Amino acid sequence: MNADERAEWLRDCPTLFHMAEAGAWPTIRRHGLLSPVAALDLFAIDGAAREAALRRRPESIVLERADLGRIVLRDQKPLNDKALTRCLRDGLVPADWHARLNGRVFFWLSRKRV
Repeated sequence: MNADERAEWLRDCPTLFHMAEAGAWPTIRRHGLLSPVAALDLFAIDGAAREAALRRRPESIVLERADLGRIVLRDQKPLNDKALTRCLRDGLVPADWHARLNGRVFFWLSRKRV
């Protein structure tokens, strides 16, 4: 995002909302808002645990270390891989969709949408 795009974004969206677990502020303040991929990188989560966290999460996953703090990767219960398969185009499969979601941090423009 260049300076002009950032200025336009701030003008058009002066207030944004993000949903986080209660008590998350100290970790957010320290590390910023992190995508699931960035959180897994920070906590050095590899192998099967990383793969499981980057697929559809039926339950939330807690990452916690005394030196880093606590991050909760929220569940993705509303997602349904069978339904995604019917919706995705251009050769995308549910794993591609999950990879895209897990590489992002989400904001909403209104409290109602959160």
